Amino acid sequence: MLYSIPRHSLNVFQSPFLFPIVLSVHLTADRDDFSSQRF
Repeated sequence: MLYSIPRHSLNVFQSPFLFPIVLSVHLTADRDDFSSQRF
C-alpha cells in the first residue's frame, strides 16, 4: 500500500524528539502492509 506523506509532516522529521516516533510508526505501517500483501 502506497501512502503519501503530508507536507506539514515534513517538519516532524526535523524534530529530534519526534523522529524516532515517526520512524517507528512508518516502519510498523510498512511491516503491516508487507504482511497483508502475502495473503
